[in-house]
Amino acid sequence: MAKMVSVTIDGRKVKVPEGTNILDAAEQAGVHIPNLCYLKGMKGIGACRLCFVEIEGMKAPMTACTTRVKDGMNITTSTEQIEALRKYVIDLILSMHPNDCMTCPKTGVCELQKYAYEMDIKDSSFTRKEFGFGVDDKNPFIRRSPDYCILCLRCVRACKAQDTSVLDVYGRGVGSKVTTAQDRPLQEAGCTFCGSCVDVCPVYAIAEADLGKKGRQWQFITKDSVCLSCGAACETTVSTNEVLINNVRSGGDRGSVTHYLCAIGRFGHDAVNSDKRVQSPLRREDGQLKGITWKAALEEMASNLKEGSGVLVSGNLTCEDYLTLKDFSEKAKLKVASTVELYADGSSLVGPEADIDGADLVVMAGLKASQWTRTLAAVDAAVRRLSNRGVKLVVIDTEDTGLEEKATVRLNADPVAGMKAILEGGSSEEETKAKALFESSQSPVVITTPVYYEAIAGMVKKGTVVSVPVEANAKGALMMGLPTGALKD
Repeated sequence: MAKMVSVTIDGRKVKVPEGTNILDAAEQAGVHIPNLCYLKGMKGIGACRLCFVEIEGMKAPMTACTTRVKDGMNITTSTEQIEALRKYVIDLILSMHPNDCMTCPKTGVCELQKYAYEMDIKDSSFTRKEFGFGVDDKNPFIRRSPDYCILCLRCVRACKAQDTSVLDVYGRGVGSKVTTAQDRPLQEAGCTFCGSCVDVCPVYAIAEADLGKKGRQWQFITKDSVCLSCGAACETTVSTNEVLINNVRSGGDRGSVTHYLCAIGRFGHDAVNSDKRVQSPLRREDGQLKGITWKAALEEMASNLKEGSGVLVSGNLTCEDYLTLKDFSEKAKLKVASTVELYADGSSLVGPEADIDGADLVVMAGLKASQWTRTLAAVDAAVRRLSNRGVKLVVIDTEDTGLEEKATVRLNADPVAGMKAILEGGSSEEETKAKALFESSQSPVVITTPVYYEAIAGMVKKGTVVSVPVEANAKGALMMGLPTGALKD
């Protein structure tokens, strides 16, 4: 556990872990320090120069995102000098930013607009500069409008942190531009369309392609939810107007390595209101599906569902659905089987949760995750973010998984045999190195599949072992009492 230090921020005393930057410390004290470039969970870079604070004993103001607290530090976040500096920064940014707040799709939720309002800046006092950069709108998911960019570099850093590295800064000075290599459209630059750049952009430089076509963002109702597309079960934030889904964005803790959403989870919501979605019963007649009434459909199903009939469900339903199905099947004397049975049982899924953000070693044992194939993409992104923060990584698999390039040690072995070699020691140099890494770690996390979970969990006595299922609510299917072994019956 990190040593705690005591600091005073605007007269409020607060204790925070040693090494915390002033911006995060102020947040814990309930004090907001204006900023446009900082990303929680990542090292501050001081790009926007908006988070200046005064520190007792220091000759000049310091940027809060790059300055770490020290015990006894006395910090003031707002003085006449500080407010003048911040107003100057916003004034300067506005001189190079389109002045179209009344029609901009981001109005009402734009961070630059928010600070300009708070500082009572109606227009820039500097000579306005226009760049005339081209818009990248050649794909149906993400629109890039470089003229709106304020060079905060949030998108570049978010993209690089998860190793997609599609965006970077090209050019020099005020004419710099955030774009792809050779200024290619996103779909030609290796973009996975995860939208991490969309989540972090403070203005309208990078946004959903259809943002603004469904109404103003601040008019929508926002709810927390969970993506059911795969076993990663990512937290989401869904915006709706009570009828249509406006957008889906990554939810949960913004500072966590798990704050991620792939293209399917983010943009797949169009299926909800698709004209191809089946919304009424269909019956096959003469080889073709034809619409029938609900009454006719229910009567036909009731006549065909005889005692001993079977119902097969996926592992992507909600717990409420499983309970309803269980109650119905028991009363109707039906057999119920779940696709979860194909790869897991209760003991392989109902295990402990891991604090992956606090891990100092990650072992990937037999789990294949990839952002590029959108297979448990969030797991791949989280592991890569941890690796880029300096966390050691061991990959155990007989096949290439894509994470070998990030691995501190790569063991070409069966996951169970490889884990045994790490714990007991092996003959090869790589096995010896992996054993030393595991023994020196304080909070290791082993990530595997339900197939290997029991064998590995039975061996590991330190840290946490977690299994990642194929389907989002596989654990819920088992916890709600759906029977196992029904497929064999």
